[in-house]
Amino acid sequence: MPPKQFSKRDRAFWRAYVEILSERVPLVDHWDDGRVTWQPRVVRKLLWYSDVPDTMRNRGLAYDWLMRHCARFF
Repeated sequence: MPPKQFSKRDRAFWRAYVEILSERVPLVDHWDDGRVTWQPRVVRKLLWYSDVPDTMRNRGLAYDWLMRHCARFF
């Protein structure tokens, strides 16, 4: 089986995510009703560190990427 190929955006987002993790700041908000959501700055930092323009469309792409690659549901 050939190794998985990552897109240019995936590589940029992974590098950005590692940079965000190195800041050691909370990535999610925990709400009284039990919900857990990404802090808004995480999406914006993901775009900024990866040099992707901060547009509404790209925010959606970054959020979807975070949900697909960095969120775990139990």
